[in-house]
Amino acid sequence: MTNHLDKILFEIEEKGFFSITMDTPKNIMNAKQRLLRLGLITAKGKYSYDLTDKGQEAVDFGGYEAWIQQNKKEKDTDKQIKELTIKQLKRNIFQLKYWWLLLLLSGLVGFITGNFKVIQNWYK
Repeated sequence: MTNHLDKILFEIEEKGFFSITMDTPKNIMNAKQRLLRLGLITAKGKYSYDLTDKGQEAVDFGGYEAWIQQNKKEKDTDKQIKELTIKQLKRNIFQLKYWWLLLLLSGLVGFITGNFKVIQNWYK
């Protein structure tokens, strides 16, 4: 099936269009329908078709199969980025769990350093 898909894509790339006739084989017709559903080609006229931006991208990647693999890699990468972001957010929230303790300690140190002479007089 991918041979037929690539044949259509590369024929459009080479000639600038792809046309169907009465003697076009059924497997080529099925491939054409699949390319239309995926948005890789668009109708140019009643019986001719042209590449879309996605179709041109598929040709640039070397064919339908390579384009599908690239899209899967991009989706997997996006999914991995989202998962890592969620893990990092959870870790950051955990780190800020005891923020009040840090605030209390900094207040205590500020009080001691600001009133050092008063505290020193208490011990005399």
